[in-house]
Amino acid sequence: KPAPITVDGLGKGTVALNGPCQFHLGDDSAWAAPGFDDSGWEQIATDRPWGAQGHARYTGYAWYRCHLALSPAPGIEPQFSILLQHVYNAYELYWNGRRIGHEGKLDPYRVWYYAQPPRVFALGPGERGVLAVRVWDGPLFSDDSGQNGGIVEAPLIGSAEAIATAKAALDYAWLSRRQFLFAENLLYVLIAVLSFLAWLRHRDRWILFWTALFTLAPPLNLIFLEANIRWSYLLAVGVSQPISPLQDISLWFLLLRLLPLREHRGIVKLTRVLAVVSLTNATFDGILLSIAWGPRWIGAAQILDGATAAIYVVLEAFPLVLVGIAFSRRARFDSARWAVAILACLADLIVVLRNALKQGRQFTNWSIPTKIDTPLFTLGGSAISIHVLTNALLVAAIVYAVYSRLREEQRQKEILEREKLELTHAREQMRHYAEHDDL
Repeated sequence: KPAPITVDGLGKGTVALNGPCQFHLGDDSAWAAPGFDDSGWEQIATDRPWGAQGHARYTGYAWYRCHLALSPAPGIEPQFSILLQHVYNAYELYWNGRRIGHEGKLDPYRVWYYAQPPRVFALGPGERGVLAVRVWDGPLFSDDSGQNGGIVEAPLIGSAEAIATAKAALDYAWLSRRQFLFAENLLYVLIAVLSFLAWLRHRDRWILFWTALFTLAPPLNLIFLEANIRWSYLLAVGVSQPISPLQDISLWFLLLRLLPLREHRGIVKLTRVLAVVSLTNATFDGILLSIAWGPRWIGAAQILDGATAAIYVVLEAFPLVLVGIAFSRRARFDSARWAVAILACLADLIVVLRNALKQGRQFTNWSIPTKIDTPLFTLGGSAISIHVLTNALLVAAIVYAVYSRLREEQRQKEILEREKLELTHAREQMRHYAEHDDL
């Protein structure tokens, strides 16, 4: 049998189990038993997904087995815990043949939620044994790279206190890396609320409604996909898919008003039609991804998901069309509208390139989408990528342009009111002269 991973003096800190681990594709409940002979199994590392270790595009069940020989530090009880930092999709954990915990549901035709928090499991007494992990990797859909699956970061082992400290440090690091993202989305929520309340007072100013919708979509997606809230997969995916195009649609109608293109009836009608198509397509994709598929339907589901993804990528390029039409009409832009047009072009080019290349990465293995998401710099521990930066700048430009537009409308309204008062006063004077002038 394989030599065990030996850990001496365990208890005062944590140790990463990044030694060689026995690995086998397929599923058999007997593989959890400590006496099972796994000497013929493949050995892989536990700090990378199995897709990066020779099993790209594999979906279904797979097992890890790790033989451990543990010895506690002086004064430490031989009661250990393990911390699994990140495992793709659902899994079960066994210690000496006994299931000690799980994450997600091992329904073979549904994956779990997107952002999995680190999980802690108590091994109980025992200094020697076999740690087994049973993992299910769901079917690949359009934007899957095929490089994922299984354990991503090496598990940590130690005393309950040491593991609790390690988990608290990981949670703090996770929050620290996302503080800019949280602050950005909190600001978006504030803008959305103020814009919506202002629209309720002035229902004719639809630009406020679209501003509210444009800034509300990212926080909603953050809540469902990245906030580590334990939504069901059905809810997280089914709801988040239709939310995504809401920001695109609201950007289209904002550009119609800010660039300005509303007098072009053909463009307005096309925008409305594409908005319905986009929302319908995203809703169908959400239903497609969230329902449980039987084995005979997996192929059809993947093809339909690829079709909806292709439609979505094409629709994402529509802001480039609107900006191009505005430029071709030689519209006179002020500084605010120039900023919106330029940033809308830049942000949309990045989004289209990023999402177009993400679709079908299981066939191309292109790394460009990953490079686009690579941080340009860090701000207070938060990683800022070009995608995050351009989106933030576009939101700022739109808010400024909307404010400038409303201020200009208010100024024009005040001028009209003043002229109306002057005309009323002149009319009253003329009537007075007509009634009292001797001539």
